[in-house]
Amino acid sequence: MAEIIPILGPRQFTEEEAENLLPTVKRITAQAAREASKIEEQLRFIPREEPIFGRLATEMDLIIRRWAIKVKKLGLRPTALWIVDFDAGEGWFSWRLGDEHVSYFSSPGAGLEPGSEKKELSE
Repeated sequence: MAEIIPILGPRQFTEEEAENLLPTVKRITAQAAREASKIEEQLRFIPREEPIFGRLATEMDLIIRRWAIKVKKLGLRPTALWIVDFDAGEGWFSWRLGDEHVSYFSSPGAGLEPGSEKKELSE
Protein backbone atom coordinates (compact mmCIF):
# COMPACT_ATOMS: atom_id res chain seq x y z
CA MET A 1 0.00 0.00 0.00
CA ALA A 2 1.26 3.50 -0.81
CA GLU A 3 2.45 5.71 2.02
CA ILE A 4 0.15 8.60 2.92
CA ILE A 5 2.01 11.90 3.04
CA PRO A 6 0.51 14.54 5.36
CA ILE A 7 -0.05 17.90 3.68
CA LEU A 8 -0.99 21.47 4.52
CA GLY A 9 0.98 21.95 7.67
CA PRO A 10 4.40 22.91 8.89
CA ARG A 11 6.55 19.92 9.71
CA GLN A 12 9.93 19.16 11.12
CA PHE A 13 12.06 16.45 9.57
CA THR A 14 14.87 14.20 10.58
CA GLU A 15 17.41 13.55 7.85
CA GLU A 16 15.84 10.12 7.31
CA GLU A 17 12.34 11.59 6.98
CA ALA A 18 13.62 14.16 4.49
CA GLU A 19 15.26 11.40 2.43
CA ASN A 20 12.03 9.35 2.53
CA LEU A 21 10.02 12.29 1.15
CA LEU A 22 12.68 13.16 -1.43
CA PRO A 23 11.36 10.91 -4.25
CA THR A 24 8.07 12.81 -4.16
CA VAL A 25 9.88 16.16 -4.12
CA LYS A 26 12.12 15.05 -7.00
CA ARG A 27 9.12 13.97 -9.08
CA ILE A 28 7.21 17.22 -8.50
CA THR A 29 10.30 19.33 -9.16
CA ALA A 30 11.47 17.41 -12.24
CA GLN A 31 8.03 17.67 -13.83
CA ALA A 32 7.83 21.43 -13.21
CA ALA A 33 11.41 21.96 -14.42
CA ARG A 34 10.69 20.05 -17.65
CA GLU A 35 7.57 22.12 -18.31
CA ALA A 36 9.41 25.37 -17.56
CA SER A 37 12.36 24.36 -19.73
CA LYS A 38 10.11 23.82 -22.76
CA ILE A 39 8.65 27.29 -22.36
CA GLU A 40 12.07 28.83 -21.73
CA GLU A 41 13.31 27.32 -25.00
CA GLN A 42 10.39 28.87 -26.88
CA LEU A 43 10.91 32.26 -25.23
CA ARG A 44 14.50 32.42 -26.49
CA PHE A 45 13.25 32.73 -30.07
CA ILE A 46 10.31 35.09 -29.57
CA PRO A 47 10.79 38.87 -29.41
CA ARG A 48 9.55 40.38 -26.15
CA GLU A 49 7.14 42.67 -27.98
CA GLU A 50 5.21 39.73 -29.43
CA PRO A 51 1.93 39.01 -27.57
CA ILE A 52 2.78 35.31 -27.29
CA PHE A 53 5.92 36.20 -25.30
CA GLY A 54 3.79 37.59 -22.48
CA ARG A 55 1.46 34.60 -22.52
CA LEU A 56 4.36 32.15 -22.37
CA ALA A 57 6.08 34.12 -19.61
CA THR A 58 2.83 34.05 -17.62
CA GLU A 59 2.56 30.29 -18.19
CA MET A 60 6.14 29.84 -16.94
CA ASP A 61 5.34 31.89 -13.84
CA LEU A 62 2.28 29.72 -13.17
CA ILE A 63 4.35 26.52 -13.46
CA ILE A 64 6.81 27.85 -10.89
CA ARG A 65 4.04 29.05 -8.57
CA ARG A 66 2.24 25.69 -8.75
CA TRP A 67 5.53 23.92 -7.95
CA ALA A 68 6.06 26.17 -4.91
CA ILE A 69 2.49 25.54 -3.70
CA LYS A 70 2.93 21.76 -3.99
CA VAL A 71 6.22 21.92 -2.10
CA LYS A 72 4.65 24.04 0.65
CA LYS A 73 1.75 21.60 0.95
CA LEU A 74 4.30 18.91 1.81
CA GLY A 75 5.49 21.08 4.72
CA LEU A 76 8.64 22.23 2.92
CA ARG A 77 10.08 25.62 2.09
CA PRO A 78 10.95 26.52 -1.51
CA THR A 79 13.92 28.86 -1.12
CA ALA A 80 14.87 29.49 -4.76
CA LEU A 81 14.06 28.02 -8.14
CA TRP A 82 14.14 24.22 -7.75
CA ILE A 83 15.70 24.44 -4.25
CA VAL A 84 13.78 23.05 -1.27
CA ASP A 85 14.42 23.20 2.47
CA PHE A 86 13.18 20.68 5.04
CA ASP A 87 12.75 22.21 8.51
CA ALA A 88 14.92 20.31 11.00
CA GLY A 89 13.99 22.47 14.00
CA GLU A 90 17.47 23.89 14.59
CA GLY A 91 18.13 24.50 10.90
CA TRP A 92 17.26 23.20 7.47
CA PHE A 93 18.13 20.19 5.34
CA SER A 94 18.39 21.44 1.76
CA TRP A 95 18.01 19.80 -1.62
CA ARG A 96 18.25 21.19 -5.12
CA LEU A 97 17.31 19.76 -8.48
CA GLY A 98 20.08 17.49 -9.69
CA ASP A 99 21.20 16.40 -6.23
CA GLU A 100 20.76 12.70 -5.51
CA HIS A 101 20.14 13.21 -1.77
CA VAL A 102 19.44 15.93 0.76
CA SER A 103 22.96 17.30 0.68
CA TYR A 104 23.18 20.31 2.97
CA PHE A 105 22.34 21.40 6.48
CA SER A 106 22.11 25.11 7.17
CA SER A 107 21.41 27.12 10.27
CA PRO A 108 18.32 29.35 10.43
CA GLY A 109 18.52 32.21 7.96
CA ALA A 110 21.05 30.51 5.67
CA GLY A 111 20.27 28.80 2.38
CA LEU A 112 22.03 27.57 -0.73
CA GLU A 113 22.86 31.03 -2.00
CA PRO A 114 26.52 31.81 -2.71
CA GLY A 115 28.37 32.70 0.46
CA SER A 116 25.71 31.37 2.83
CA GLU A 117 26.64 29.26 5.83
CA LYS A 118 25.93 25.66 4.93
CA LYS A 119 27.46 22.34 5.74
CA GLU A 120 27.52 19.40 3.35
CA LEU A 121 26.03 16.41 5.12
CA SER A 122 28.84 14.17 3.87
CA GLU A 123 31.38 16.18 5.90
